Amino acid sequence: MAKVPPQGPSTYGRPLHPAEQRARSRLIPLIEYGSGGTYVVICPQEGQRHLTPDSPEWFDWLATLSSFRFIGKQGRFTAYRKGRMSRCWSAYRTIHQHDYQHYLGTTDHLTIDCLEQMAAKLQSHMAALSFAELDHGPTFLCLQTSATVVSKW
Repeated sequence: MAKVPPQGPSTYGRPLHPAEQRARSRLIPLIEYGSGGTYVVICPQEGQRHLTPDSPEWFDWLATLSSFRFIGKQGRFTAYRKGRMSRCWSAYRTIHQHDYQHYLGTTDHLTIDCLEQMAAKLQSHMAALSFAELDHGPTFLCLQTSATVVSKW
């Protein structure tokens, strides 16, 4: 019986160990606002994809996904489909141990503007929590004490 080598090369040109392969399969595509002022799409299996946001190819690509990460100008989140066959997406973010979920819309409405607005909305939760922590953070009680020093000469 022939041994089948792991699929896909590593960055070192050697076959991937099965654990490495499983880890890569859990990675999800990333849409990120880059330093050049454009959005970069990176897929774990295919590498960088040259997609124009809001183009027909963009929406066709999104239709093939079950989840993706978005890192925009104003915040970040992970998006998941509501079900395998659903076209509806939700955005998720955990901030200071609080989970937030908001409805994103259907695949054909996932424009860059829509994603940026959701990132900003979720980021506003972080700002609100940080402000609340300042108002209701730990309170330190300072007690004024006096001491009398007696010395014998």
